[in-house]
Amino acid sequence: MGTAKAGLAGIDGDLPNAERLVGLAHEIGAVAVQLGERWGSPDIHIDDQPRQGPLGALIHAYESLKDISVDSRFVILACDLYRISRRELEVLVEPRSADAVMFRVSGVVNWTAVLLSTPGLAQLSESFKSGNMSLGRAIVSIENRVELNGDQLGLSDGLLDADDPLEYKSQRTVTSPVVLED
Repeated sequence: MGTAKAGLAGIDGDLPNAERLVGLAHEIGAVAVQLGERWGSPDIHIDDQPRQGPLGALIHAYESLKDISVDSRFVILACDLYRISRRELEVLVEPRSADAVMFRVSGVVNWTAVLLSTPGLAQLSESFKSGNMSLGRAIVSIENRVELNGDQLGLSDGLLDADDPLEYKSQRTVTSPVVLED
């Protein structure tokens, strides 16, 4: 997670987006969370070394994990997701027989929220080692993948991403609240 975007407050008042995403990850059962530099708590592993883009950082994190099983699943969340809620994450992590699960919003694959299996991460690693530096291209090259239609599922608002502070600020003014049912 890039520190510039991670520090912007999300939909939860003044709570930085990095902290909000960590909380959501724990709510859906994540056992460990990795973020970029300057963010941390006892259960967060910090990696502040420059990598070769988002895919390089992801591959480094994957290769640094010890004792992962072939059944392990990994949720990848980009720092651009200021409006994502537990609802989108619960849909993302539903059990499926796929190496990658992602959303398609407005006809475009949204790789900012992805569920990957251990074999899916291994495919990303091979793609990276063969010279592909694009996380988006690497993820959509995974053959055994499921693309969920975020529009049909009513999740497209929560999957809006923002690439800069101005775009982020305009999204905060959108008045369609996310309502979660217990």
